[in-house]
Amino acid sequence: ILHHTRISPDELERRIAQLVRTSRLIPSAVTVGSYNSWAHRILWRSFPMSGRLKDYGFESEMYDHTIVQVVRDVSRQLGFESNIVQVLWMDWEARFGRMDSDECNFHGQAVLLPKRMRGALEPEEWKPIIASRLIYRKRLRRSQPWGEGLGILLGPLLVIIGGAILYRLFGPEGIGIASLIYFVLVVGPILANLFTQAHKKLRLQADLEATRPVGKETFLLVLRKIDGLRLKDIETTKERRVTRHLSSKPSISERIENLSRL
Repeated sequence: ILHHTRISPDELERRIAQLVRTSRLIPSAVTVGSYNSWAHRILWRSFPMSGRLKDYGFESEMYDHTIVQVVRDVSRQLGFESNIVQVLWMDWEARFGRMDSDECNFHGQAVLLPKRMRGALEPEEWKPIIASRLIYRKRLRRSQPWGEGLGILLGPLLVIIGGAILYRLFGPEGIGIASLIYFVLVVGPILANLFTQAHKKLRLQADLEATRPVGKETFLLVLRKIDGLRLKDIETTKERRVTRHLSSKPSISERIENLSRL
């Protein structure tokens, strides 16, 4: 477009933005993602990001539409159907909790991305993050992790054995408080660790499988780029000690180390 019209990128942006404002057809076409992938990316690359898209204007719309196309492309590569038509940027979502800077999620026809990361990555750089999440949600999470099965078996066993020991030690009068302490300090943490670590392993496995469509080095470059931003949520997750055993979320350091071993 720039070559044949011989107009500046700023002028082209102004003209297309005017068309978007005055036409009912173009916003509808953009919403359903009917632009061809190659045309969409040519348009995006014609306009460099300005100030991490703080103006949230035309460049931001093109950025979001290109990410929608990336979701569709990687879904097709993985053999999944995609109904995604929009991007929702948020740092907190009632259903999913905090949106960490190195992850994404899906809800209905939207891909959910952390608001603090808007414009921090190129649209194509979201591909490894999206691919890993799709694999985890649509393929791995549907299989029951061994930790959940073990927890189902171990839970009643801990209750029976622990209850018998507490009854022997404290008798019928003191077993109530003793049982509460036992469940909170022993049974609860053990079961929580089994469940969370099983899902953490699935997430790390999803990262490994995501290297097939996107490539190991590409994935590592994206994770290291995010790590280099020194964002608060990323640093907090990296610095966890005891709580990392009770969380299903791997830190970005764990993700990088996991991929580096591949």
